[in-house]
Parts: sequence; C-alpha cells; structure tokens
Amino acid sequence: MYEENTFELNKTAISNLEGILHDMGKLHEQAVCEISFAAETLATDAISLLDSGMTVNELISFLSEELHFPSVLPEDDVPSLTEDNVRGFLSQSSNLNRVVFASLFNKRLFERGVNVSESDYLPSAESEETFTFVKNLLSDEAFDVFSQEFSDPRIVYADSFKDACQRVSDGRVGYCILPFEEKGGARINSICELIEANDLKIVAITPVFGLEGNADMKYALVGRGFVIPESDEATDRYLEIDIVKNSSITMGDLVSAAEYLGISVYSIDTSVRDAAGGGFTYTVIFKDSNRSFTDLLTYLNLFAGNYSPVGIYKNIE
Repeated sequence: MYEENTFELNKTAISNLEGILHDMGKLHEQAVCEISFAAETLATDAISLLDSGMTVNELISFLSEELHFPSVLPEDDVPSLTEDNVRGFLSQSSNLNRVVFASLFNKRLFERGVNVSESDYLPSAESEETFTFVKNLLSDEAFDVFSQEFSDPRIVYADSFKDACQRVSDGRVGYCILPFEEKGGARINSICELIEANDLKIVAITPVFGLEGNADMKYALVGRGFVIPESDEATDRYLEIDIVKNSSITMGDLVSAAEYLGISVYSIDTSVRDAAGGGFTYTVIFKDSNRSFTDLLTYLNLFAGNYSPVGIYKNIE
C-alpha cells in the first residue's frame, strides 16, 4: 500500500517558482504602466486626427500600419538550451501587450470624449423590412421567428439560395433567410460561400425543428450590413470572424486575447476553405452576454492583418 504524499514536488523548486511568478507579476505591472503611457500619448495625438474628420475605423487602420510593438529577443539573447520555449513565452507576452494597449487606448480616447464602439468597426446598412427565401416548411418557421423582431415584415420568395443572396446584395430586398447549419452543428459550406461571395453579414440565427420536431437545423438571417444586438445578460451575443491562416497573429494569440478580455471562444471551424485572394481561412465565433466586443475588435483591427467580420448576432429562439 502506498503511503500518502509519496510523490511530492520539490519544495525548494516550488518556492523558487513562486518567487519568479511574483517577479513576473511586478514586471507585468511595469509593462502595463509603460503601455498606458504610450496609449495616453497616442490618444492625445489621435484626437486631432479625429477632429479633422477622420473616422475611428480610419484612425485604427492608419495606426495599424504605424504601430510596432517589441516582440521576441534578438537571436543572440535567446538561451540556446530552451530557445523554442523562450520564444514561445516571449511571443505570448508580446501579444498580451498588444491586447492591453488596445483596451487602454480605447479608455484613453473615452476620457477625451471619444466613445469607440462596436458600430465603428461593424457598419450598418439601410434595409427595408423585406425578406426573401426559398419557400419550404423550415424557412417558413425561421421567418416566423425572425419577423418578430420587425414591425412590418414582408415576403418576396426566391427561386434559389443564390437568387436570394443576389436580391439582398443588389438592394432589391432587405434580408434573406438561409439554411445555415445542419443537424449536428455542421455549417453548410455552399451557403457560407454564397454569403462571402456577396459580401453579406449574419444578422441573427435561429434553430428550426419542423413539424415533427426532429429537424434540429439552424437558419440565418442575412443582410448587407451589421445589425448590432443590444447587450442582455439573459441572452448571449456572438461575434463571428474569418481570419486568414497566415495572419500576423496566431490562433493562440486570438484565443488568449479573448480570454484576457473576458470573452469566450465559442467555436473554431477546423474545416478550412480557400477564400478569394486571401489564402486559407478559419471561422472563429466569440460569445458573451453583457460585455462589449469593442476592445477585441480594436485589437483585431490594429494587429490581426487579414481578418474580416462575418456577423454579430443573437441566437433567437
């Protein structure tokens, strides 16, 4: 019979690690102070650009080309014994600095009277309350759910999913309703490609079950622009993006950025599709209820490079 505590970590090593972690905490505080100072200075300069007529989105795009944060140490300064581990740790630390900067920069702008919001990155589009879809029992059920959010919904039936998307893209109707996820949660790739090809945005998603209650699919409401749902503690909101595989930030960077900001990563689509002119992309969905995605969007627009927002929506039931 084994005695209790047969396996125990070396107490001296644990004590040393505790001291190192304490020192790392102090270094992080010092880094935040320096980042805060940098954000303060840059926000002061940015106000004059905003006052001259530049939009927040244009400002962030301009800054993304000018900002250069320190990354890993030069070759000669990396210990050869643990080079890969050290570089990985330093890369994570550098990414954390970028997340902190994005958040503090927004705060410094707010202190100067500029309230950066999700709508600065997710533009809306004027749309009539007209809906088009290929008529069947499931799409009718989805329309019954989506239409409750509108005051005067009207229907124009489409001959095909392609026809529905084109009608929205050219402004003939406000929204189209499309089958989006099959039973089991798998995205319908051909529908995703139609949405991307017509530069449409996901406005809402709802489950549909059919007359027998076993269809268990999801339908999407899609429009030309974003419709930002209000924050509600009782209902989760989702931000969906496509990000190019060889973006300047890694998937690990993206996940840790969301975690630092208190936002959940709901899913990462591991199926990869070839985006027009952009290489391979992944679909990432973030989830939260009463928290804004603004800091995450600022981080993405400053540092992510090849990414595009696909939708911001609630799962309506």
